[in-house]
Amino acid sequence: MHDEPARVFVSCGQRDGEEKQIAHDVKKMLDGLGYEAYLAVYDQTLRSLRENIFAKLGDQTEYFLFVDFCREKIDASGNCRGSLFSHQELAIASFLGFDDDVLVFQEKGLLERDGMIGAFQANATSFSDRSGLIDVIKKRVESQWRKDWRRKLALDQADDPDCEAVPQQCGATGFFFHIRAKNRHIRATARNCYAFLRSVREAPTSETRSFEAAELMWAGYDFPNAIIPPGNCPRRFNAVWFNSASPREPRFKIFSDWPRNIPRLRSPGAYVLEYEVVSDNVPGSILPLRLDLGPANSVRFGNHQPVEITQLTDAQIGRFNSTRTAAS
Repeated sequence: MHDEPARVFVSCGQRDGEEKQIAHDVKKMLDGLGYEAYLAVYDQTLRSLRENIFAKLGDQTEYFLFVDFCREKIDASGNCRGSLFSHQELAIASFLGFDDDVLVFQEKGLLERDGMIGAFQANATSFSDRSGLIDVIKKRVESQWRKDWRRKLALDQADDPDCEAVPQQCGATGFFFHIRAKNRHIRATARNCYAFLRSVREAPTSETRSFEAAELMWAGYDFPNAIIPPGNCPRRFNAVWFNSASPREPRFKIFSDWPRNIPRLRSPGAYVLEYEVVSDNVPGSILPLRLDLGPANSVRFGNHQPVEITQLTDAQIGRFNSTRTAAS
């Protein structure tokens, strides 16, 4: 499965050279711990907000790290305001539900519970020595965060058996190739997950085949939508299958019998099939896999070794499946 590290959105004041250096040191420290850090650069334009802030926080971030430095004094007691732009980013993070995945660091002298700080007050850490701030942040990150997750569904085939042989009617044998979908979130169960074939193109020419989308069937499941729990609980869906009665015809288990939903592929030939899984609440993923249809009923799908599509006896089917299960 994919092992991309957790991503951190760093919202840090950058008004002068000292603040900019701290911001870059925070990013360097997070990268060194194994996270993938994104440093928000001050650029108050609608395009920057849309492409750099909303896009990153929407589905490209696991954690939000907020550092608020003192700005101008705002009352007689000497209290200061914080960075207005950073507070805008903090407000967006709050709206998107990052409450459990935010670390807030607030310089002493800032007005208490000012702006969006109040929403995260229980999680705020006060600091007065800027020279020691990186160590303070590092300790909090190491004690409260983990880098081995993402808000996404990951698709993979690398450790899957070549395929599964299943007896069909009239004595034929079906060879089913699967793709696994894993929920890399650490808390949320992915709801209403759908798998479908996104596109098909010929490998030598990149010519795209025309067809209309339809939901693919999850392995051993009779509904198009499924749940995928977090953790090591992946689900498989049927990517493509072959029947020994017509070994040169790729088939797709879809929830439709309309011919326009079924891509027609010629054998022999080579194609790139692009699959996608989506869900209601966890961002999905796309996985392209190559399908090679050989001239002698031989099929190679993705990373697997070629498989000969032929009729097997029950005993042969058992040995075929047990060999591939042991290999996985």
